[in-house]
Amino acid sequence: MTRSAEVRCLLSLLLLSCSAGSRSQVMVVVDGEDRVRAMSERLEVVVRAGEQLEDVVFSLTSSRSEGIAWGTTVAVAPRARDASRRFRVDATAYDASGVVATTYAISGFVEGEVRELRLLLRNACIGARCDEDRACREGGECVEPFIPPDLLPPFVREDAGRDDADPGTDAGQDAGTTDAGTDAGRDGGSDAGDGGPTPECIVNGDCPAADCAGVDCIAGECVYEPRHSACDPGNPCLRGVCDPLDGCREETVGGPCDDGTFCNGADNCEAGVCNPSGVSPCGMGTCNEDADVCGCARPADCTHGRDCVLGECVCPGGGTENACGNGADDDCDGLTDCADPNCAGRSCDGSGRTCMGGMCECASDVEFCRNGVDDDCDGLADCADPDCGGAICGDLGERCSGSTCACPGSIESCTNGIDDTCDGLADCADPNCRNMACGPMGLRCQSGSCRCPAETETCGNMADDDCDGATDEGCSPEMEDCTNGVDDDGDGAIDCEDFPDCLNGSPCALDGTCQRGACCVPVGPEVCPNGVDDDCDGSVDNCAE
Repeated sequence: MTRSAEVRCLLSLLLLSCSAGSRSQVMVVVDGEDRVRAMSERLEVVVRAGEQLEDVVFSLTSSRSEGIAWGTTVAVAPRARDASRRFRVDATAYDASGVVATTYAISGFVEGEVRELRLLLRNACIGARCDEDRACREGGECVEPFIPPDLLPPFVREDAGRDDADPGTDAGQDAGTTDAGTDAGRDGGSDAGDGGPTPECIVNGDCPAADCAGVDCIAGECVYEPRHSACDPGNPCLRGVCDPLDGCREETVGGPCDDGTFCNGADNCEAGVCNPSGVSPCGMGTCNEDADVCGCARPADCTHGRDCVLGECVCPGGGTENACGNGADDDCDGLTDCADPNCAGRSCDGSGRTCMGGMCECASDVEFCRNGVDDDCDGLADCADPDCGGAICGDLGERCSGSTCACPGSIESCTNGIDDTCDGLADCADPNCRNMACGPMGLRCQSGSCRCPAETETCGNMADDDCDGATDEGCSPEMEDCTNGVDDDGDGAIDCEDFPDCLNGSPCALDGTCQRGACCVPVGPEVCPNGVDDDCDGSVDNCAE
């Protein structure tokens, strides 16, 4: 029995009817171009139906060992003869390492007609990867997979006249799913003597092959055996793949690898390169690269200044960064002084600098003149730093004078609000200002405060006794006494100047009399002519009398 007959008999067990009839069908022919055929070790054909095209209604897998069914024809008929239904057919070729090429198509039926859908795995689709809603077609392009059924050509049987070939037979199912079957009259052209296609080879030499592949001419077909080991790239992160026609190519692989170095940690393949993790397998312990073990055999096996003691690397500094400016890696962590985070904020030299941001830096570029610290790290603190000349350096107002913090004054000024003598007391609060003037209008320091000496005005003394800016205000007028030198009546005129209160002849000081607004004191008899009222009688040079 030929292989075609075997397939036909198998299908007859699956189908409800093998009788011909007028119904809608699509004959799906699955084939591959030469390179795809040469590389493939297995072919899988799957037909799906249902509303979401997810129900598998037929699948066929063939391998190189039994003969890959290139040219396989699958007859697809709609359930319940409903030509409005759709189906999907996938074809995928595999080699030993995975997918060689894959494609699929979605189509439907033409009422009462048998159409052909040829699904071809093209050389350009080898290694191509399309999105789920796209299929690889001619030129390796990813395109829309749906093919309108009215664009499918009518099916023409190439093997018409053969007893075992009837691709138009009702090779579908009406049992509640989208029908699917295979062309029981075609087995990929393996029957070379019954009118099949012209053989592609007669002897092995007729089959072109790359150096990495073996080839045999079997039943007129070139059967290739790719030897992938011949394409070993010598890189653990690359896999050599033999293309029987084009030769070796490389594919990247992931997963663990070994770069040949022990102490740099576990390695992993990334983009074709074996990269180490950089994490020592010995943790903080010693890693011995020569022996690929953890621990030391000699001082050279230890790093960062550690000594080898009884197979362990020991830090002579005890594992503590003792000083941050000595240029030594005291804790043997590979970081020195300010580069070690353990030194953050600690002094790193004798000039006041500290470790900040991994550097030995001065905290400030300005000198504060009263904290006892060399703030700007120039070796001089407070008044010893010329930057502090004249600046306040003490709590009582002392200022830097030369390199000394001293009080700028020895006498208290009672009106400036400053503790001039640096005794902690300013203006009237300082006993040295007692009864001293401290403000305008007669204010004076009394009992530690600046206030007016009197609460009320004393009349007639021409003084602002109550410090309100007015003199003898509110005083009642009195008779002018022309002898006391006081404006008794508060009219602004004193003694003989007060006319008419002090008339000519009124007594005034020193036994004189008021004459013409002045106090005239007799000096003797009238002397003529001297222009003077010598006898104070109110007349001048009246000698005729």
